[in-house]
Amino acid sequence: MLLDYDEDIKTLIQLGLTLSQARVYVSAARLGKAKAKDLSEESGVGRQELYRILSELFKIGLIEKEISNPTQFIALPLSKGALALFDRKRDEVIQLETKTRVLMCKNNEAQVVEESESQLCLLPRKYLMENKGGHSYANAKKCIRFFAAFERLEGAFAYNTDVYIDALERGVEMRVITEKVDDNQYVQLKNVAASLFSRKSFNVKFVHRLDNLAISIIDDKEAYFALDPKKTIFDDMLLWTNNKSMTALASHYFDGVWSSALEP
Repeated sequence: MLLDYDEDIKTLIQLGLTLSQARVYVSAARLGKAKAKDLSEESGVGRQELYRILSELFKIGLIEKEISNPTQFIALPLSKGALALFDRKRDEVIQLETKTRVLMCKNNEAQVVEESESQLCLLPRKYLMENKGGHSYANAKKCIRFFAAFERLEGAFAYNTDVYIDALERGVEMRVITEKVDDNQYVQLKNVAASLFSRKSFNVKFVHRLDNLAISIIDDKEAYFALDPKKTIFDDMLLWTNNKSMTALASHYFDGVWSSALEP
């Protein structure tokens, strides 16, 4: 018959067993010592499949075989079996973490070589926020500059505050240009990004007329251009480039607007 050990079975599956393996192991642990016939009835697993699963559990170390006629199977108690599976899972995670770090190091080395050449990439928001953008901000050394509409800027502050704070703490200067808003909106913006506004290296200026642009410039080496500046950062796609002409053009445009923009 099928067991009512649903939670135990779910846990064992999370620890790496298949559903059939978990059912057979729980059945064997419940019976203590059993013949294949009894295990098949208890677990609901057919005899032909059962022998294959018992062989797999034996290799894992969850089942012992008693040399007798007929052969009987003795299960490791569930508490010890679960701990053994957990230890194996932990070792797999540690090995995977090591391999991931090696992969990341190789990728970072390759990326340095690759990005020394001029590039132009179209990025979906999810990739931008979780990969490319995070890499850009994490490696910023001098200045990060934004030019964006109020609503878009508000979303960027709410989503990326920790990233921006990390940059500011490294001594990176941040300059932001957005549209002139009323006092209530300005207070709202300051509340969203209070930890940014409290930093001396963070500055915001306003313009009465905001061009239909949304630009982010990092160290005069990278620039992100919104395809639809009227959308929020959560809905838009962006164009990223390290092309020297395009980043220089974006930087000169920003500096020109900044020089005539209004203080808060």
